[in-house]
Amino acid sequence: MNQKTSDYRKELADMFINVLEEKELDWKKDWKGSMQAPMNAKSQAMYKGINRFRLMLVSMTEGYEDPRWATFNQIKEMGYHLEDAKGKGVKVEYWFPYDQKEKKSISWEEFHNRVEGEKDERYVLRAKYSTVFNAALIKGIPELPEPETFDVSPDELIHTLSSNMGVEIVNDGGDRAFYRPSEDKIHLPLPEVFFSDYGYNSTVLHELAHSTGASKRLNRDLGHSFGSPEYAYEELIAEITSCFMSANLNMEQDEIHLKNHKAYVQSWIKAISEKPETLVKAIAEAEKATAYMEYHAELIPKAEYEKVVRSSMEVKKDIVAMDLEDYLRKKGVGSPFGPYQDDKLIGHAKVLRQNSTKKDYENTSKEYWEDREAAKAEYGQMLEKGKVRPLTEIERTIRTANGHPDNPSVQAARRMAEKRGYDWRTGDMLEKNEKKQRLLIDMDGTLAKFKQVDTLETLYEKGYFFNLEPIPNVLDAVKHIIKNHPELDVYIMSAVLSDSKYAWEEKNDWLDQYLPEIDMDHRLFPPCGANKLNYVPSGIRENDYLLDDYTQNLTLWEPPAKGIKLLNGINHTNQSWQGNMLRYDKAPEQLAEDMIQIMEHGKLIRDIRPQDEPIQERPPEEPEIQKKKTVMKKVSGPKL
Repeated sequence: MNQKTSDYRKELADMFINVLEEKELDWKKDWKGSMQAPMNAKSQAMYKGINRFRLMLVSMTEGYEDPRWATFNQIKEMGYHLEDAKGKGVKVEYWFPYDQKEKKSISWEEFHNRVEGEKDERYVLRAKYSTVFNAALIKGIPELPEPETFDVSPDELIHTLSSNMGVEIVNDGGDRAFYRPSEDKIHLPLPEVFFSDYGYNSTVLHELAHSTGASKRLNRDLGHSFGSPEYAYEELIAEITSCFMSANLNMEQDEIHLKNHKAYVQSWIKAISEKPETLVKAIAEAEKATAYMEYHAELIPKAEYEKVVRSSMEVKKDIVAMDLEDYLRKKGVGSPFGPYQDDKLIGHAKVLRQNSTKKDYENTSKEYWEDREAAKAEYGQMLEKGKVRPLTEIERTIRTANGHPDNPSVQAARRMAEKRGYDWRTGDMLEKNEKKQRLLIDMDGTLAKFKQVDTLETLYEKGYFFNLEPIPNVLDAVKHIIKNHPELDVYIMSAVLSDSKYAWEEKNDWLDQYLPEIDMDHRLFPPCGANKLNYVPSGIRENDYLLDDYTQNLTLWEPPAKGIKLLNGINHTNQSWQGNMLRYDKAPEQLAEDMIQIMEHGKLIRDIRPQDEPIQERPPEEPEIQKKKTVMKKVSGPKL
């Protein structure tokens, strides 16, 4: 850190310490909800992080009620001028990524893409400083327009936050308010104990701020006891977060809430005096917590939340996410077995492997164990110095989820990631529309005419799946739905022969040719014979629909979801399906409209079986195939 940055942060720390020493707990009472979040007078951009905190602190001490700030040049460009502003400018800090080889600044996205996962001294973070002046000092600036407020009451916001974050609020009496990480619950006194609704809501906001630090969210260290410096530091993060949130929502800090935090003030003063970075890091954590809460309160879009997290001034490209076992494997002294082998072994086999492993360990050289202990010590030192950090719970889940799909642990991790609101493929947070209604569509016999086969070997031949003839009406109906109904998510759900060299690739090629509107993320290919329900992203939901020509698949789908049987001219011979049925030979627009009526309006439609020529004779559901003497590959049946 250069001297200018160090001086700036010490100046901010000293300012906050002076406020704490002078006002003690009153610093938050003066930080009223009527104080709007600071913004740039020219660009209208909101100040974030350390700049937001400093400008709000200055506004509080100077009595500024106007949230607008501008540099000298901006004031001049807008045609205004300063008046009685000597010594009243406030420095703001702006961090940007810089390419030292090309000697130019680059975007945050470029920076993260280039340095992620590796140390590269070519790309660094630099800071520049500007002096800004409050609008109260600017002559000629128009009056402040009416503030733009979120059209949501604190009560509604608390409910939305609690629901979307998955944090239960329990009013179980007593005189304490606290968040318990082990339960992921907030415990509060009864609402009537508080002097006002504002007092109750500000307390809940503070505890929700703590809950953002859970390992499955922003992963802060919440495992320290009351009275410890670490506990006080987490309280500082929560206090600043609730200040930022209350500024957004026009809420005042509550007297009862404030008195519970008197013990922390001296601890904050001591920690910040000794190390100004403590305050800077707390502000950065509070900024991320605020953005997390604003996003889950549906006040800001996902892109804005991710921008705050990714553009944090505290980004350290040399901090590597690595667990102890990762480091041991890197040093060549890791465990010889991984989770894939564990998953594949069950019962007696696992016991035998454990006994064998124990014997191998006993025969391992003394040098191995010494090297392993040395590597453990190295990892601990790197952890202490901040050169590595353990993976968060969600990072471990995402890594496991990207393993071999045959592993039960991989399937469980995929379900867990999406349940917690993350895309297991990328690790990105899912948009709020991840729960929109889904239509999953079979391929063989639904989108394509299934060809009769004499032997199972035919299914393994090159070109078999790619050369299946499409069913035009159904394809066009699906295209119509994708184009005209963006409120629906359309997926392909088709089993593949996992031991075939061609099936997976040819099915994708077929879709690229006839239905390119469905991208790779929306193509689901479970192995033939596997339970398809385990391959549905986020798990099967009540409003999911499956379009399929095969009664057995539809039966597995209901309940909890629902099925639509496609009458393709050769099926429904037993007439066992009692749900919705649609003929394949309807006009595409009508077929699409019928599916929409069923899915969105709950209409029951039962078409009669088509009377025209069959599409193509297909094998019965359990075909009697004459076995050859040669060894044949096994599948559960020709219906995929």
